[in-house]
Amino acid sequence: MIGIIIALLLPACGQKADWTRLAESADSGSFSMSAELREANLSFAPESGQLNQPKTRGYATNEQPADFLPGIYYGMMLAMALYNSFLYVSIRDRVYLYFGLFVVFFTAMQAACDGLAYLYLWPGHSAWELKSGSVFVVLACLFACFFSRSWLPVRQYSPRMDRILRIWIAGLGLALPVMAFMTPGVCAEIAVYLACASILLCLSAAAVVRCRVRSILFYACAWVALLAGALPNLLAACKLLPPNVQTLYSIRFGSAAGTLLLSVALANRFNRIRQDKLLEEKQGTLLKNLHNTTKKLTSTYNLDKLLHYTLASLSSITSCENGFILFKSGEGYTLKTSVGSGLWDGSLFTELEAEPFFRDLIREKKLVLQSDPGKSPCPLHPDIKTCIGIPVLYRDRPLALVVLYSYSFRTVTESEGEILQDFAGQVGISIENARLFSEINRMASTDGLTGVYNRTYFLRLANRHLSECWSMGKPLSLIMLDIDYFKSINDRHGHIAGDKVIQETARLLAELAQPRGIIARYGGEEFVILLPGASPGEARRLAEIMRKSVSAALVPLEQAGSVRYTISLGVASASPDTSGIPMLIDQADQALYRAKENGRNCVETFEMMESFA
Repeated sequence: MIGIIIALLLPACGQKADWTRLAESADSGSFSMSAELREANLSFAPESGQLNQPKTRGYATNEQPADFLPGIYYGMMLAMALYNSFLYVSIRDRVYLYFGLFVVFFTAMQAACDGLAYLYLWPGHSAWELKSGSVFVVLACLFACFFSRSWLPVRQYSPRMDRILRIWIAGLGLALPVMAFMTPGVCAEIAVYLACASILLCLSAAAVVRCRVRSILFYACAWVALLAGALPNLLAACKLLPPNVQTLYSIRFGSAAGTLLLSVALANRFNRIRQDKLLEEKQGTLLKNLHNTTKKLTSTYNLDKLLHYTLASLSSITSCENGFILFKSGEGYTLKTSVGSGLWDGSLFTELEAEPFFRDLIREKKLVLQSDPGKSPCPLHPDIKTCIGIPVLYRDRPLALVVLYSYSFRTVTESEGEILQDFAGQVGISIENARLFSEINRMASTDGLTGVYNRTYFLRLANRHLSECWSMGKPLSLIMLDIDYFKSINDRHGHIAGDKVIQETARLLAELAQPRGIIARYGGEEFVILLPGASPGEARRLAEIMRKSVSAALVPLEQAGSVRYTISLGVASASPDTSGIPMLIDQADQALYRAKENGRNCVETFEMMESFA
């Protein structure tokens, strides 16, 4: 719109902008001109030093439609300058400020060469007119170099080129005050040389970066277009080409094309900045969600809860509504938890590495994303469009596989994938902590030799069950047993054989006590079994079964042969007079003592006055 308005205004004043203005100024003594300038040939005026453009009176007065082109040109350049100024005010990026100033001074240089600046901006100031074009050329070069150094990543890829640009910018800054003491002709020649050198330097900076970013290709093409447009103009000025419309407008076409290309590059940069900002906001939300999830993960040592919460959180974050976790178990994987549809139909995990998706996930130990609109990413099910696999590792050791999938397409950027992978590392630490916590609890509550509960933990459980049985009016019984002649087994076969006998006894008792019985190693070769809900008769019958099973068992020894042995058992049941578990254990111990007195390998029951119904 600005270009159209200016294009409509310029023809009306085209005759005044004609080179007749220069002749009139020369006649009035404003400044001297050679005869060649009066003929409107392109040349360096020996006295003025201006680089004059060819424009005959006939061309200016009779070919007014041609003046429509300068209007388009100046309007476009002004629009570019205003647009970049607006971007600088909006996002405070100096790149747009430098580019806007480059466009302003380059346009001012062109207006000075066309005579429009003298006619409308500084009429009567002929001394400034003689050097204005040269000054604007240097200023345009200065901000072009500022723009190139700020926009191109030369500091990252070539510190040497960055130093050269800084030195060149300082040189251009010093050239401006020095030009005040030079003649107009020398100023014009120096300005042309500086302009050519600046363009070549900017192209060299782009070559150093090697088009690592797509917009840099537009940048390089812009300077090539500007150089190609200025070359015919300069050749015509040196009388190596005839002055005509093509040589007159070549620099306009070149600068317009260069400005448009640079604007495209800047628009690309602006879009990239906006996309980076959106991505940063998305990543910030992702990190915040994962941070909250991590805090919850570290607050529990329950492995099942930990895995379920991990899967639910990842499903929500990735927008994959379905998923499951396969937990490493021995040489294979077992299903631990799932969300949505969970496992798809027909899934078998006996040989995971037979599937390419799981093979890449297990062997590469990296996040695997398959989301291709052109094909089904997971061969395990034809309807799945997006499949994300995240390995959960601890010190490069696989602990679990998180699989998320959706029947719609989902996108996960590379940086988001890295964040998810880091989060999986935190999950791995939480799993290992839960495992260690469980192991510590197990060691604190179980007997190291037999794997059954130890005495301390058993007493804690027994008191809890006794209180529950009392409150609910249910019976509770307790069995205490001892291995007969255990010392002779140690003496005859050794302590290793004795340990083997204790382990086999614990295994048999644990199997027979299921599902209600709670077994513990009370000390040495003594075991105690709590039976919540068992009446005295039921407890005695179970004790008899245990006695017969042990006496029938044959314990193989590591060296050679085997050993048979028996056990003696005492049974006691809680009554209203029972003060607590210690009293019940003491009663069972008395029954056990009577069993040993009666010849061992038998069951005795503590005589109670009253029992629970």
